[in-house]
Formats: sequence, structure tokens, C-alpha cells
Amino acid sequence: MSLPVQASSTEWQIAPSTCFTDKPGELCRLQIKVTLPARLANSHREICFFLNKKQLQCLRSQSAELQLPITLADNADLHITVDGTRQFDKKLLIQSLVPNKRRRVRSPWSFF
Repeated sequence: MSLPVQASSTEWQIAPSTCFTDKPGELCRLQIKVTLPARLANSHREICFFLNKKQLQCLRSQSAELQLPITLADNADLHITVDGTRQFDKKLLIQSLVPNKRRRVRSPWSFF
């Protein structure tokens, strides 16, 4: 009988957690690197990734680092399960390089 894995959030590392786009509303594609806690590396346990409660991928841990391609349309929640037990949550953010603001066409002051 195996005991459930209890991992603290400091043992997991996910980078990057922010994706940058040229303009607001664009899809953002990024390759995140997930560093597993030491006790999970090479343990061959099933690790599943979920983005906003939708399953992305499940795999067996065979190394301490995993690569995961993600496409985001908006800010999202990533959570990870190990052998069906939820272990880690991370907020993934999208930021655009151009702010989502309209420029003022006329001057805010006038002589008349």
C-alpha cells in the first residue's frame, strides 16, 4: 500500500507563469517547465495536468523536470494531480505589451 504524496507548494516549480502577447486578446503559446519534488522524480507515478479543470496530459514521472506546451486565451488555473490526488495549483497569467486603452483624440483642455 502506498501512502499519498503530500507536497508543499515550495517543492513544485513552474516557469514561466506569465505569458506575454503583442496585443490584448491574442492567443498565447508557451512551453512551461515543471520541476517536480525530489520524492516524485523517477518514481513512475502518474502525473496529470489540468487547465481550468480540463485535462491536458497525463504521464509517468521519469525525470525531475517536465516540459508542457500550453495555449492560453485568458488567465487560467493550472493544477496537477499525482495518482489522482490534487497536489499543486498555479495561476497562469497573460499580459499584453500594448495596454488595452484607447487614446484620447482631442486635448483635455481648450482656450475657448
